[in-house]
Amino acid sequence: MNETLKTRFLELQQRHGTIQIKCKGADELPFDVIKNFQGKLKKLSQENAIRLATSLFINGFCAPFFIWENGGERWCIDGHQRATVLNSMREAGIVLPNLFPVCFIDADNEADARQKLLTITSQYGEFQKDQLDEWLAGLDEEIKESLSLMDREINTSTKIETNNDDEIEEVKESIIKLGDIIELGRHRLICETGEKESTFETLMQEAKPICVLLIRLMGLL
Repeated sequence: MNETLKTRFLELQQRHGTIQIKCKGADELPFDVIKNFQGKLKKLSQENAIRLATSLFINGFCAPFFIWENGGERWCIDGHQRATVLNSMREAGIVLPNLFPVCFIDADNEADARQKLLTITSQYGEFQKDQLDEWLAGLDEEIKESLSLMDREINTSTKIETNNDDEIEEVKESIIKLGDIIELGRHRLICETGEKESTFETLMQEAKPICVLLIRLMGLL
């Protein structure tokens, strides 16, 4: 058991008490009979595990597990991350509710069940930034921090007025010619094609280099 998670879970329990069941389903099942159908499809980071645990303590268990019954087993189609966090809480010594609300999903076979899992976890709506800010304004800071909103759904882009400053000025003819050496403090640049063996000797003039950088600009010479 991760000690950081264990400490945070116990702190949340001390602050908020036990996890309450805040919803109703078609039935109720003991936690241990609910099987993981998703496998390693998703990864839950430690940060998001703490966020989810915070939400469970504050809001309670407020949505049923979605279950597919097959071969006498009860497979979790939706609710895997909550199940993972709840299991970690139990390992930390936190007592869970005896029964959890569930709803049942019909699926013809495992392939159909996988399809329904992906359909359930897909998100099609997009957050409207101004409305989201309004909703968040009235929430407690701890609740805000427990939320995990997908950045790709939140349009935070701002239109920038350019005043035509993105127009590129006409390129003027360069005054630098082949063979020219440019002094930049302790550094030297030479405008050459690199085809002559004497180029390096001309550039260094008996100085000992620390680093040599060759850049070829195609089509500019």
